Amino acid sequence: MASLTKSEQQRRLQNLLLAGNLYKNHQIHKEMVKLNETTEQGFKDLKIGFNNVNRNIGALGSKMDQQTQLLRQQEYERKLKEQAEIREKNRIKAVNQIIFVVGEELDEIENYLKSSKKKNNLT
Repeated sequence: MASLTKSEQQRRLQNLLLAGNLYKNHQIHKEMVKLNETTEQGFKDLKIGFNNVNRNIGALGSKMDQQTQLLRQQEYERKLKEQAEIREKNRIKAVNQIIFVVGEELDEIENYLKSSKKKNNLT
């Protein structure tokens, strides 16, 4: 097999990088879709929760029942906040992982270019 010219090597490397970027973008897109679905469900649950709270508060006759409902609402909001924090941490973790992988790929490319440069200088 004939050796590739420098421009062909560069094109091949560029295509490899583009393929890697496309793959990572696809992964990010899938995670963002999951995140959006989770967020939408969270908002639906929150809306249902607030509707239930409003309905129940209107029906409550005593101050004790109102206090109990308020505690439930606070617990629900705390859980939603925890879920949002978990989703944010997962998103940050995914972004950091992507940055790490891209960094590794860049290191590999840099090493490849250095070795290619050494080979070209030796010949």
